[in-house]
Amino acid sequence: MIAATLGTGVAIYTAQRRAIVQLVDQRIATAVDAIAHEGERPMPTPVLVKRLRMLASDRDTGDIGAMLLAAQRRRDQGADRGARLYG
Repeated sequence: MIAATLGTGVAIYTAQRRAIVQLVDQRIATAVDAIAHEGERPMPTPVLVKRLRMLASDRDTGDIGAMLLAAQRRRDQGADRGARLYG
């Protein structure tokens, strides 16, 4: 019984790990293609920085993350009577 449970756990872990690696690789490939197509690589650094900034400005989810982090900082600092918790 323990061997079957352990075997099942290892199989599930392995399958999930493969799926995550595949999804991350796919996301990286999509992002790279959005920045520079095959024929444009390698590209000058200023052009790369400009494209990265354009992609970052198109994504508004980063702003939400910054707002959540700022709210968390305020809440933590208020709870600790102004103790400096973050850099």
